Amino acid sequence: VQEHLRDARKSFIEAPEFRELGIKQIQINESVGPSAQYRPGEILAYLWHLEQGGADGACKACWGDSKGGDNCSNDTLDGILTPDRWEPRAAWWAYKLYSDSVAGRAASTSDDSRIVSFAGQSQNRATILLGGYSSAGQSPSAAPISLRIRSLRRLAFARGRAGVRARIERLPDIGEKALRSPELVRGDLLPAGDDETLMLPPLRAHEALSITLLPENRTQ
Repeated sequence: VQEHLRDARKSFIEAPEFRELGIKQIQINESVGPSAQYRPGEILAYLWHLEQGGADGACKACWGDSKGGDNCSNDTLDGILTPDRWEPRAAWWAYKLYSDSVAGRAASTSDDSRIVSFAGQSQNRATILLGGYSSAGQSPSAAPISLRIRSLRRLAFARGRAGVRARIERLPDIGEKALRSPELVRGDLLPAGDDETLMLPPLRAHEALSITLLPENRTQ
């Protein structure tokens, strides 16, 4: 996805021979394939590579379900809700949490090629998303994750406080089952310093982790 987007921009927008066409945007009208449609890790990976490739916009594709139905026309928002009670699936939470991170996007990187990361902040919280996905037969490492958070004390809600609370939640790979809320893994208390490290559980393939940083009541 990422390489194809960059090639399209170079070949059709930046190329002098196509300049008179006035192409202004590259949009992906269908993204996320049928095998990945319910998997939080793959969904976040698609969104990450769309961003990295410079897509100006993208739409989610819709596919059939396991019972022979059609997620394009069963009022499930293309499969991210259940068709009976319209409850959120893990896929819904992946899109929701990603959407929440866009407005206050902060820089984030991952040194595992099968884990993508997003970070966003607001006046009263910050959120970090990690998505684990499989590609070319490779999956994320089974080792615990070391999450390094820089300039934590500079966050608006952390100033003057002794620390921040970290709520760690998981989006499991449970297919078409409903997920009323992300699964709570644990809550930690972090010092509000310049460079803090939070140890996270291993991220299994197709799953995602959400780390929400909230103000701690205690002040310095």
